[in-house]
Amino acid sequence: MRGTANSGGSAELRREIEGWIPSLRGTGCALTSPRDPEYNCVCYAAGPLDRTGSPERELRSPWWPAPPGFGPYYWPEGIERRESLEAFVQALATRGYSVCDSGAYEPEFEKAAIYSDKWGLPKHVARQDRHGRWRSKLGVEADIEHTLDALEPKYGEDVRFLKRRVAYPPQPPGTPSQAAVVSRES
Repeated sequence: MRGTANSGGSAELRREIEGWIPSLRGTGCALTSPRDPEYNCVCYAAGPLDRTGSPERELRSPWWPAPPGFGPYYWPEGIERRESLEAFVQALATRGYSVCDSGAYEPEFEKAAIYSDKWGLPKHVARQDRHGRWRSKLGVEADIEHTLDALEPKYGEDVRFLKRRVAYPPQPPGTPSQAAVVSRES
C-alpha cells in the first residue's frame, strides 16, 4: 500500500491497515486520507463527496442501522433499521443508487459494492468513483483506493452492486473542467 502526499499516509498507518487486511499487501492500494472517526464506509459510499473526496459536512455521520439513540449513527428515515442486504440497498437508494449487475466501469455512473458475509449480513461498502477506481473508508481509519477483490477475504465474497448516474461524466485529460466552462459563460 502506498501513501499520497495529501493523505497523511504514514508508514505506521499503512502497516496497521495491512495487518488488519493482509490481502491489501502488494495490490497497489493507496491511502487517500488520514484517520477520521466522523464517518464510515456506508457514509462514504452514500456521498455526495466534497472537493477533497470526503463526504459533505451534513452527511458526515457514520451510517448504520443501529437502534435510535444508540451511538452517533445515522440511518435514512423510513428504511428499516436492520443489518440486511435489502436494508442497505434501500438506504443507498435514498442517495440515488439502484441495483446493477456488476462492478464493471461505466463512465457515466458511480458504483457501490456492498460486501456481505456468508450469512448475508453487510460488512462493508466500497465506492467506485467516476474514473473507475474503487475506494473505501475503513471504519474510523483512513480512506483507501483498492482493487475490488482485495477486501473480499476481510468482508466477504458476496458482493451486491449498485450504481447512480454522475452529474458530470469524466472528461478526457486536458479538457477544461465543468466549473471552468460555467465561469467563462457567466
